[in-house]
Amino acid sequence: MARLVLALLTLCVVAVAHGQFFSPNQPPTATIHPVTYTGPGDITSFTAWYSCTRGYSAAVAATGTQKACDLRRASDNATCTVLVGTNGKVDYTAGTPCGGQTVTAWIGASSAFVSKAYDQTNRNACMSTTTCDMVQTSSGSQPSLVLTGCGVPGTLPCISAAASQQLASANTFAPASGNVSLSVLANSSNANAETFVGESAANSVRSGLSTNQWLLNGHADFLAVVASDGVWHAGNGVIASGTNNSIMNIDGTETSGTLTLYTGTANPIFSQGGAEYVAEGGFIDNTVWTQTIRAKLCANQAAYYGTTVGTHCS
Repeated sequence: MARLVLALLTLCVVAVAHGQFFSPNQPPTATIHPVTYTGPGDITSFTAWYSCTRGYSAAVAATGTQKACDLRRASDNATCTVLVGTNGKVDYTAGTPCGGQTVTAWIGASSAFVSKAYDQTNRNACMSTTTCDMVQTSSGSQPSLVLTGCGVPGTLPCISAAASQQLASANTFAPASGNVSLSVLANSSNANAETFVGESAANSVRSGLSTNQWLLNGHADFLAVVASDGVWHAGNGVIASGTNNSIMNIDGTETSGTLTLYTGTANPIFSQGGAEYVAEGGFIDNTVWTQTIRAKLCANQAAYYGTTVGTHCS
């Protein structure tokens, strides 16, 4: 009997040492690995970045208080500010940011327009002291909010800009004389050369002058690349001084050319419409993204929005 007791005690000691001894009423606790959100700002820095769809970075999302966009309800011009959730998603069906209602309940049978897109970097990059938030005070020129239909398979919200609808910074920005890098996720079905995002209308990524085309736009010239109309594309470009140093990455395919940078004071612009959907966009002044950064941004956009370009980004 003594030997049996000793053997049982030995087994218990070994079990405890290996973390295998637990009470029948206290099952072992499973290891939980939380899903961490990764936004464009976790890959590289931006001077300014905008989206009514998701958050700039994990740190921005973690607060649960980051403003994404201001909305105006069409039926009565009431306003509401939507926030980035802690999961990185601007969720229009959860939370109660609109006077104790979800955004979808607040909109109801009406529709909503975007009067402001906040610079989620929270930098004071315009006029050296103020934000580069994108605004539109004229109700007739405000782009629409689309609650679904964006990304693939079309379940995400985003901005839809028709002709003469745009968001632009009310505060001016003076580009450095060196370079600029720009990123955007958009879908255009119009060949009217409208701007998706830019630190000015000149230094920008735009839809093309003809069908199935996007432009990386410099001061007085542009680099045209193939981008099918009516399809979501991840565009990550660099306007840099020197021969063939400007590069446009569309869905992982890179095209180089020679562009000049506009260095005059101007107003940053986001979503100047023709017939387009824009989910996100931003820029960083005086910086040239490497091919690795361009590929990582492309892959991050493809993964979040469910586009099929992800395998081509690296």
